[in-house]
Amino acid sequence: MLNMHQFLALILVGTLLLITPAAHSQGMPPARVRVGTIEQQNLQTRWDVIGRLVERKRSIIAAEQSGKIIHMQVNDGDPVVAGKTVLAKIDDVWAKLNLQQIQAELEQAQAQKREAESQLKQEQRDLTFYVDLVAKNSARPKEVDDARTAVETAQARLTSAKANEQIKEAMHKQANEQLARLTVLAPFNGVVIRKHTEVGQWVNQGDAVVEIISTEAIEAHVDIPESLVNNLTANDLTALKIDPLDKEIQGRIIAIIPDGSSAARTFPVHILIDNPKGELKVGMSVTAHIPTSQIKPCITVPRDAILSTSQGAAIWVNMDGKAIRVDVKILFGLENRYAIKPNMPLQPGMQVVIEGAERLFPTQPLDVINP
Repeated sequence: MLNMHQFLALILVGTLLLITPAAHSQGMPPARVRVGTIEQQNLQTRWDVIGRLVERKRSIIAAEQSGKIIHMQVNDGDPVVAGKTVLAKIDDVWAKLNLQQIQAELEQAQAQKREAESQLKQEQRDLTFYVDLVAKNSARPKEVDDARTAVETAQARLTSAKANEQIKEAMHKQANEQLARLTVLAPFNGVVIRKHTEVGQWVNQGDAVVEIISTEAIEAHVDIPESLVNNLTANDLTALKIDPLDKEIQGRIIAIIPDGSSAARTFPVHILIDNPKGELKVGMSVTAHIPTSQIKPCITVPRDAILSTSQGAAIWVNMDGKAIRVDVKILFGLENRYAIKPNMPLQPGMQVVIEGAERLFPTQPLDVINP
């Protein structure tokens, strides 16, 4: 049994519990917020189609020259930059020696060409000299003929020297290219997903070195029902939800494949998505919001009004100057707004908080700075 003092104490505690929230709410300072407007728009309804994220590019990078791997520092999961990241280096000792030899042969060919040019000039001067002598009756015609033959021989020698120089130049370029291709570079920005060789291993021309996938852009592949596929056009923007991230984004349709599945009665559609932060991963599930031909009124709010919480999406509505939280389901995105399904009736023209909602409490007074 409780004595009188204990009974009065319990009554006092209960009274405090009842009046504290109200007192707290009445004394809560106004929150400075910016607001947008709830609108009702006649929109095409959306049909949700499940798909998955697929890499934009995937490539198994091969060795272009045979040799022993002497350097390889990339590992699975490492990012790579096109034309800069060294995936592997192959032993270049023999390639450098070959380049030195061809360099010497090229210099020799260039010297032979200069010698042939000099010889031709000399023979041409001699021919001019004998032609002048014949005009003065101071030389025999045979001497002129011999001089002409010498000029033709010098011209042929020069032609041969030039051809030899061109051959050596081509061999020099080839040797330089072979040396450069002993360094295997990343062909595009991406991430290494698999190594196929290691330092010390011998690779032949064409052997796999690493496998990489692109990351800056990614594709969503979805199968669209045949009844909806003609509602789509290449380059259209479409709304998507990245399911594991609970994130709504937009993508651009880049391909509608006109080869459907007769069993499922669907057609593959590819949607390009920007992925500058790399948060979208290959294999993630995605939901594409595909427009139907049906048009009906939808409640829409600015994208900035949506708050993602552990319980789902929510908005804060300005009702008589106080903040009221409304849980919503995002139906689809439309430019800078979302079509939503709220858990309570909302009217067009009502104000919804678009800035400052993170600090709000239920029934907190609002100080709207963009009335």
